Amino acid sequence: MEAAARLRAAERSGDWPLALALVDLHPEKVAYHRAISACGRGRRWQLSLQMLRAMPRRQLRPDVISYNRVISACERTGEDGLEKMENNRLVLDSTQYFHVPV
Repeated sequence: MEAAARLRAAERSGDWPLALALVDLHPEKVAYHRAISACGRGRRWQLSLQMLRAMPRRQLRPDVISYNRVISACERTGEDGLEKMENNRLVLDSTQYFHVPV
């Protein structure tokens, strides 16, 4: 199975260890998005925050999708995603906008 398909499967199943391993092999923005979602489904919201923080080190700029996926990952465990991002100094700059799911 190719890496992209394996990453999609890891995202859907919440197999965050596999998703993290695959992101190391393919450090692309869409891979980070899928890995962040896998962390959320695997109830590892802290890892989703770490992934968001790691993106710039790989020359990847987090975008609206990145932030929304982290918020969703936090909310899957009953955490307030916006609060967790603010507490970790992960905030959008003035050029970025996002929609918070209700």
